[in-house]
Amino acid sequence: MTMKSTRRASRQAKEVIQDLSKVPSENPNPVLRIARDGTLLYINEAGLSLLPQWHLEVGHASPPVLREAVLQSMDSGSAQEFDLEHGERVYSFFVAPIVAARYANLYARDITDRKRAEDALKESEAKYRMLVEQARDAIFVADQGGKILFANEQACLMLGFTRAELTQLDPTDTYLAEEHAAGAERFAKMRRGELLKYERSMVRKDGTVLSVEIVAGMLPNGSIQGIARDITERRRAEERMQAFSQEIIATRENERKRVSSVLHHDVGSLAVGVSAHLCAIEQDLRSGKPGEALKWTKRTRRLFDESVARLKDVAVQLRPPELDLLGLRAALRQHFSQVTKHGRTRIYFRETLGPRRMPGDTATTLFRIAQEALTNAITHGDAQRVDVFLSASKKAVMLTVRDNGRGFSSSEQKGQATSRMGLRVMKEMAASSGGAFTIDSRPGRGVTVRVSLPLTTPALGRGDVTVREETVARAMTTRSAGRDSRPQKGSGA
Repeated sequence: MTMKSTRRASRQAKEVIQDLSKVPSENPNPVLRIARDGTLLYINEAGLSLLPQWHLEVGHASPPVLREAVLQSMDSGSAQEFDLEHGERVYSFFVAPIVAARYANLYARDITDRKRAEDALKESEAKYRMLVEQARDAIFVADQGGKILFANEQACLMLGFTRAELTQLDPTDTYLAEEHAAGAERFAKMRRGELLKYERSMVRKDGTVLSVEIVAGMLPNGSIQGIARDITERRRAEERMQAFSQEIIATRENERKRVSSVLHHDVGSLAVGVSAHLCAIEQDLRSGKPGEALKWTKRTRRLFDESVARLKDVAVQLRPPELDLLGLRAALRQHFSQVTKHGRTRIYFRETLGPRRMPGDTATTLFRIAQEALTNAITHGDAQRVDVFLSASKKAVMLTVRDNGRGFSSSEQKGQATSRMGLRVMKEMAASSGGAFTIDSRPGRGVTVRVSLPLTTPALGRGDVTVREETVARAMTTRSAGRDSRPQKGSGA
């Protein structure tokens, strides 16, 4: 018997004693006397008014259920107690046998309200247990020392223990050694009634460590309840995003350095050259040498033309104008032409888009991925041939870039930070547009990049698109245009 049921039995016994101490006729609760053979010998006014459905009359037979209770009590010589419904009310009957006189006294009390409260509590506990067992978070109940008293199914799955094993654990078994002191401090706060929300590590049965977020506090009965959510993947994602952000920042700084270098050398050289040429023109004109001055004028014009062409190349690398004016196909053809013009890689481009034109954000994403995949094929794979295929269905547009380069294994790719950066950029760009990105490669068999983007892209604010484009553009142009070792001149697209 539990402590709770013991207290309830004691309280009920006191109530019965109080009722028995009253004169039966004055007792507000039913009082009956029934002979061993079941004949009703006595019933007070409260019994007649509160038990009308039995139509009780002195000298007549009592209801079977009461006769059976009296007979059992007389045979055993001990008191009995039972609950009985009468109409819409519930009564608790206490049977006190007088064996020598061959009858028993029955004392009834209306317990309808208490019964309803108990039933409601049982229903509430059943609902709570169902919610606890179906919860996607781990739920623990522990004593104030931290020993686990209860754990739901999700808690067992999270930590790899059975319920029996969890209740046998030492409070520190799921803690890392360096977190013991912090755990003791948290329990002290919860014993003082504080509700805590914190993150900690939990050690599984197999020794692996999870990162969890916990909300915990003390229950009315003094035990401690904690709800734990596994945030291991969220932590890893946050770490990956932090590393990716740092790489993007580094890439942006490298791009700024590159643009600064171009401006410094090209514009600076232009300024110095123009200044020198103008001085020469001025001297020749003062010396009466118009022919020489004309020659210097032509040289100055060529210097201007070369510098303007160089600056245009930088501008195209940052954002090809064909992408906005003529669309994705024209921009890709122009880019492939420029690559083959300055290198030895042959690029074969096919597309089956027909008259369809891609949305601006989708076109930008596909262009940048194709640009990055081509840069990887040439720079890291030393590819001699690259096949690019662009197609579309009613719902999506697909890009495939396949090269005949060296290829790589997953272990080799992990050791190349620059290559990792490029693959991550492509994957992030595809994901940001709601698309899918896959890459297949084996050593000596080249690399195949496949991208599928929905034609209806996820809703983004214009500012989000701009930030994404600027960030990715800087990352891509640093890698594609900032190479010192380009392939030598080869055939065109």
